[in-house]
Amino acid sequence: MLRRTLLPAAPALLLGLTACDSCGRDKPHVPFTTSSGASAAPSETGAPEPAPSFAVVEADAPPNPSAVFSVGGREVRARSGRVFRAALTFDADGDDVSDLIALTEATDGRKAELAYFPGGDRAAAETTLASLPKELDLDRCARRTRLARIAPTIAVLEVDARCAKDREEKWLAVVRLDAARSKSSPRPPELRLEIRTGEAMKLALASDDKDHDGHADLVATAGLRSAPEDLGVALVFLDRPAGFALDPSEPEQSFKTLAKKLVADAAKADVSERAVAMVTLARAVCDDLGEATLKTSSGPAKCGESTIVADALLATGLSHARAGDVGRAAMAWEALGAVGAAARRSALEAALDKVAKPAEATVVRRVAARPTTKKGVLAPFAWTSDDELMVESDSSVVKVDVGAGTEGAADALAWPRGVAWRNGDTSIDVLGASRTCDPVERRVHATAREAKTSAVLPSVLDIIPRGTGKSACKPGPLPLAALSTSGDGATIAVGAEVFRLTFDDRGLSATPVTSALGGTALSPPGAARSADGKVLALSLEEGLLVSTSSGVERWRGAELTGLGPCVPNAAASRVACLTSNQDSVVIVAKK
Repeated sequence: MLRRTLLPAAPALLLGLTACDSCGRDKPHVPFTTSSGASAAPSETGAPEPAPSFAVVEADAPPNPSAVFSVGGREVRARSGRVFRAALTFDADGDDVSDLIALTEATDGRKAELAYFPGGDRAAAETTLASLPKELDLDRCARRTRLARIAPTIAVLEVDARCAKDREEKWLAVVRLDAARSKSSPRPPELRLEIRTGEAMKLALASDDKDHDGHADLVATAGLRSAPEDLGVALVFLDRPAGFALDPSEPEQSFKTLAKKLVADAAKADVSERAVAMVTLARAVCDDLGEATLKTSSGPAKCGESTIVADALLATGLSHARAGDVGRAAMAWEALGAVGAAARRSALEAALDKVAKPAEATVVRRVAARPTTKKGVLAPFAWTSDDELMVESDSSVVKVDVGAGTEGAADALAWPRGVAWRNGDTSIDVLGASRTCDPVERRVHATAREAKTSAVLPSVLDIIPRGTGKSACKPGPLPLAALSTSGDGATIAVGAEVFRLTFDDRGLSATPVTSALGGTALSPPGAARSADGKVLALSLEEGLLVSTSSGVERWRGAELTGLGPCVPNAAASRVACLTSNQDSVVIVAKK
């Protein structure tokens, strides 16, 4: 065990990127973004804000890479075939003689290493402390590096790499000096921590004595490159004799702080994008959510019993309810039930009930005629009046007279069940929707110009992580309801989320919309919107959302669970729906 003596407290000092290494030879110069400021993050993120007292020391970089580096009038040589790119000169082992911690590389810029060159009588004894991961080497990536001493006992090499297909990664190697600093038996520095992050993340490293034991600990503030600066969480690495150990209270506590503010802000502002960003960050950081791209040699970061996902769903649902997007608010409400957040679900339900009045409903008829098994986007049934429903079977069309309680063959032909529109000479035909799990996203699929194409459907449910085990994401088709078509696109719903589909030279795109009522767009037979555009019916896992010009009602009842695509009549008095197994039709009405 290392003998330890008290050191001056090493406060949080931001490690930012300033120097460039190996980024201009055979590769084009690539710009990298960095964070800046005097503290690890604003206090609302849960990260610390101590006052600085140790001045960060930047490494010296020779104007031209050389195999020789001058230290206090003496020459230090890199081993054969290698050159110095940057170096820190100070007494690294406690023997009162200047030593060298240096970034070296092969003369062609490859195989970068962090090396230690002791001073005095041991000047020839070079020790390799860390080697750049080979997949980030110069033949694969353009890179920028920075070497700095951020605390009396800590030096850090930071590498930002941009590789094939614009993939970005950050790698940090943290070297710790011997705390004992014995003149009689000096010990060389040791590599104590490595951190790697994926392309979506940014990372600021700081030093602070978090546990007040007189030894410099590390605070890494993780954020997203595309998110606001204040959306960051802390990971604390405590200095221990065997190396840096992750503080188990973080990043869970930081996420709790972020989530609490998010829910509070949702009462007065739209925080849906911020909620998605928070969960995206959690996915990247927290190993227990199943998608972490942050890796450390001290082990994975855990979020434990944190309510990140539930709070994000609550905040998002409240934002959508405020904005009048009842469908997305309802989807968030149902998702809260799926993740077992009963209290938050009740809070969102209270807000949902203000914009979607609850109404008790029941199944008033189970249609005997079986709907066709042939594939189609539009439902295989349609209302011809408020009392008459046509059902397309595999061999005929059946007329259901709900008022009279009869069914019989109809003198009618089956209707087309495709959804399409034209853009110039291009026909765009909607095929369906699906969920993928790597990455977690929902997509709508179509054909255009005799080729298949797809577009992402931004969803409230994207907040839910991929998960592991029984809670793992399951890929597969999603029920899609067609609402209307027009000359420039189509309107669809997946679940209760409504999207406008368009197509141009950039391809297919899906834009979230709040409502699909009104307008002159055509609602063909089998659409989830009445022919006059005045009634809309969308199925939930637990009921229906029925929208009219008078407002939105949430029909609920024991028999309304898991219904498929629905079609309302023009009076909004009855709704026909497929059952969950899609093999029969039921007619629902309010009690």
